[in-house]
Amino acid sequence: MLKFANQGQDILETNYWDTPKGRSGYAFLSCHEGAGRLLLSRDMAERCLARLEAASEAILSSGPWRHAGPEEGRMTLEIMFDTPGQDAAPLAVHLSPRQCDQGEPPAPEGEEFPLTVWTQDAAGQVRQLRALSCRYRKVGAVPCLESWDGLRTVSDASNACLKH
Repeated sequence: MLKFANQGQDILETNYWDTPKGRSGYAFLSCHEGAGRLLLSRDMAERCLARLEAASEAILSSGPWRHAGPEEGRMTLEIMFDTPGQDAAPLAVHLSPRQCDQGEPPAPEGEEFPLTVWTQDAAGQVRQLRALSCRYRKVGAVPCLESWDGLRTVSDASNACLKH
């Protein structure tokens, strides 16, 4: 059973990285007290840290998985860390409903909420990597990889940093 010890919106302890999905490197989104908390494996966090730090905001999009067959069409979440003005593709994490602890996002569509990114350090302690503002939207399909204003889209093939 997945457990969290919280202090407000912060995570003090979790056993996520001891679960089969956590040990396999899957990301996980936990929502608590109006905040989104993205948990990344240490390996994933190390590979993506520079892109996480470069992001000015995050966008949480929900929609059916673009590559699913018509009978599948399951809802998927995309957390895109947008880097306006940079040529590099933004970092995006795609999550199935099983990689989230709640069915609803932390805020209504269009509203901002805090998003924090967490990992486990070498000593096994929970460590916050980043905190930034995030907005939620519903989209026609995921991957969306579109900026909030819709002025820029990127190829999902350019986002090779993440395996899950």
